[in-house]
This record gives sequence, C-alpha cells and structure tokens, in this order.
Amino acid sequence: MFAIFYKKSTKHIVGFRHDQSTPAPQSAEFWFNIFLKDNRESISDPSDIAFIETAHKDFCLEFGKQIWNESTQQIENDPNWIAPTPEPTEPTA
Repeated sequence: MFAIFYKKSTKHIVGFRHDQSTPAPQSAEFWFNIFLKDNRESISDPSDIAFIETAHKDFCLEFGKQIWNESTQQIENDPNWIAPTPEPTEPTA
C-alpha cells in the first residue's frame, strides 16, 4: 500500500506512507487518519487534506515543491515553486 496525502486546494503533497507490513498492511485511510492526528497542530483545515492510494512511486520528496496531479495521477514539480534563498554563512576566522 502506498498513499499520498495532499492539500485539495493547492495539490501540494504534505505527506505519504508506504506500508508492506505483514500479515496484511493497513489501509490508506488508516494511515491518513494517523497522519491527521499526528499533524493536527500544523494543519489548519483538515477538510482540505485528501489522500490517494496508488502504486509505489520513487521520488525525492521536498514538501512544497511537488504537487499531486489528479487528472494524470502523477507526482509533478510545482511550476510555481521558487527555491528558498540559502542562509548567509558567517566567515570563519
């Protein structure tokens, strides 16, 4: 089971879960409810979060950079994403 959690309003991926436990993996809905419970302080509107169960995807997740495209059922880079400005480093003496 592979589940992706995303914001319905922006399609940004906010989490995912891969479960191959035995004797049987938990459902995507089970892990979605755990995700909501574990992140209740950082999620302002739980009704804006959705999940999709899909085939396993190999990707390097950088929250805020990828979106879930509902029409193609694919993870895509957000075309509006802007890389954060690196913090200036202090010169060493």
